[in-house]
Amino acid sequence: MKHLTYIPILLFCARAACGQCDPSFFAYSDTAFCAKEDTVTPLVLSSANGVFYSSPFGLNLESNGTIILTNSLPGNYSILLVMQDSCSNSFTQKLTIFPAEFADFSYPDSFFCTTEPIQFPNFSGTNGGWFWAGPGLAVDSLSGAIHPAQSVGGQYDVHYRSPGFCFAEDLFTVAIEEVPPAFLLNTAPFNTTCQGNSIEFLAGGGQSFQFWYGDSLLQSWSGLNQYESAQLPPGEQDLWVEVQSNQGCIGRDTNSIRIIPLTLLPEKLYPETVNGSGEFTITGTTNLNAAQVHWWINAPAADLISGATSPLTSTNGAWSLPLQFVLHDPITPADVKVFLQGEFEGCTGPIDTLSLTLMPSQSDLFIPGILTPNGDGHNDQWEIRFTGEGNEENYRVEVFNRAGGRVHVQHGFQATWTGENLPGGVYWYVIKDMRNQETVATGGLTIKR
Repeated sequence: MKHLTYIPILLFCARAACGQCDPSFFAYSDTAFCAKEDTVTPLVLSSANGVFYSSPFGLNLESNGTIILTNSLPGNYSILLVMQDSCSNSFTQKLTIFPAEFADFSYPDSFFCTTEPIQFPNFSGTNGGWFWAGPGLAVDSLSGAIHPAQSVGGQYDVHYRSPGFCFAEDLFTVAIEEVPPAFLLNTAPFNTTCQGNSIEFLAGGGQSFQFWYGDSLLQSWSGLNQYESAQLPPGEQDLWVEVQSNQGCIGRDTNSIRIIPLTLLPEKLYPETVNGSGEFTITGTTNLNAAQVHWWINAPAADLISGATSPLTSTNGAWSLPLQFVLHDPITPADVKVFLQGEFEGCTGPIDTLSLTLMPSQSDLFIPGILTPNGDGHNDQWEIRFTGEGNEENYRVEVFNRAGGRVHVQHGFQATWTGENLPGGVYWYVIKDMRNQETVATGGLTIKR
């Protein structure tokens, strides 16, 4: 509110020059006014009438001194009062009319989340003023830009005041909501895990939830915080949860996760029937170039005498497994199962089972290639079987070590041999027909203790 200040102007005339005249003056409530105000009328103290004049042009002045401010132009003016008495005295006052100022602004919305970008006002009016709001709202005093991320949740009145003498004010009410906290709390290994493993997590802090893996929405639900689980496809993606408040503000928590794919064995080549020596090779491929292949067997009626070390390492996805078996009974077929399982970075795939049959040799002589005198009932004795015609006593059997020393000799095939106290290793046998000194069979014999 402006204070009313009357500034009197007193002028006295000389009695000798113009005779007796009364002192007179006039004054307005102030020397400065705003063009947007209505009217202003002077206070005149005089016993005679007078006429008001103004200069320069632009002031809407009535003859009684009333100024129509809304129809006047801003500027500096001199107002003259000429008295209608015998003295014709005049009185002058100076005043200023300032231009009207305006203020009108708003924001794109009246509600913002603390995750939203800077909000600028839509403004029309007199520039150069300043904005302000209560504590907690981050607002730029010059541009009026609101920084939601730097503000505290609450409701605020944002004010603007123009800079001049005839200042204008406006306000706009906004509300700020802080985003709800979102978090993932896992009970399984979170950075790296195997395809098929369940990821368990706890999401909380809001009223509705969405669980994402990359760009794929996995689950959504509403209500209280709760545990959820999901099986994710292989790859490297961001695992994240969005939590939304009742007002629509969204919080997010993100974890990067790598899902290792399962190792598969799509191609496997092997003989379903193995004749004679019991030696064969399984070949195959994996779906991952650097995968390994674990293998193990189930052969109740045969012994494995040679095979590659498990696990096998694939080369460009290809692998091979050489194996050799010997039958417990050289004239009876045996079933063998070979189990295969791929593995990559600790993640194993499904188990593949290969079934095949070992067939006895078609020779008249059935000579075991292995001797395991350990009392388990399998190959504890080296026993040669003869199914041909003739007297088996016509044959002599000799066994030699690697140095060429003979360590065993027998005539015929009825005798059984346990290897006595020979150390484990590879030996060589020779079987001759004594009637013509012809060698009929040679081969290796492995002793395992």
